Amino acid sequence: MKLFTAVFALALAAHPAPACAGASGSVTVGQLTYTLVDLDTADGIAPSLVFEPLPNPNPSDPSHLGFASVVYSMGFDTGHQEQAAVGTEPLELSYDLGSAGAVTGRLDGRAMPATQQLTVEASANYGTHGGVRTGAYMDTGYMGFTLSPRTRVEFSTIMHVQAGVTSGPALNEWFFGRGVMSLWFGDLPEPTAYYQDAAFAAATVDPLSGPRNVDESWTMTVAHDNTSLEGQLGTVTFNTSTTAQSVSFVPEPGALSMALAGLLVLGGARWRARSRRRV
Repeated sequence: MKLFTAVFALALAAHPAPACAGASGSVTVGQLTYTLVDLDTADGIAPSLVFEPLPNPNPSDPSHLGFASVVYSMGFDTGHQEQAAVGTEPLELSYDLGSAGAVTGRLDGRAMPATQQLTVEASANYGTHGGVRTGAYMDTGYMGFTLSPRTRVEFSTIMHVQAGVTSGPALNEWFFGRGVMSLWFGDLPEPTAYYQDAAFAAATVDPLSGPRNVDESWTMTVAHDNTSLEGQLGTVTFNTSTTAQSVSFVPEPGALSMALAGLLVLGGARWRARSRRRV
């Protein structure tokens, strides 16, 4: 009985939630830069890297296409949409939930591989609508290139995260942003060389110190040495994802299903994006 009373008291204490409580932020990744190093200055071969044109000359291969996916969960209400970037125009997907929040994903710079940039924004605000979770995932798709013999290439891109939370009584608010950069040579699923770098950041509410906001940048870098006497075909990609949530510690009706549905949908989108690369 004492245990039940304690749990009931905790539930009553955790339930009140002001509409101002929430989490929001943005993640930007891009543009792509690279440096070349001559590994053999005596061979008479000038270092070079030549990208394949965008969009991909073979549109039947979806792995070369940029990709966007957005999702939201609000009580029993969930939504999801995804789209591939088949041309050079910007690709943008979004949901506007009014006072409950919003989620947007945007891919720019499709005219040239090195100019591509990904931006995802998400916000979730707890109020009369109950718990909210929003998320987005974006991927540049394959960016193929040819690297000259006896040449080292180092790719880099910058991820910037700007996010904050507004705390409320006994609420669970956080914003999570992540970026991943990948480089490989040879054919999938067993490339001859594979490299990856990642960065992530979170804005949360610490029970003791209060809200923790984020406004930082990280550089992701991948590199490869072509020591052969022939040019090598390679592929570089980068992607970003984000999630914002504002939910009560004590689940409201449908809160658990909301969380599971949101994670499954967004996770499914990421799985499809990864599977798409292996085509």
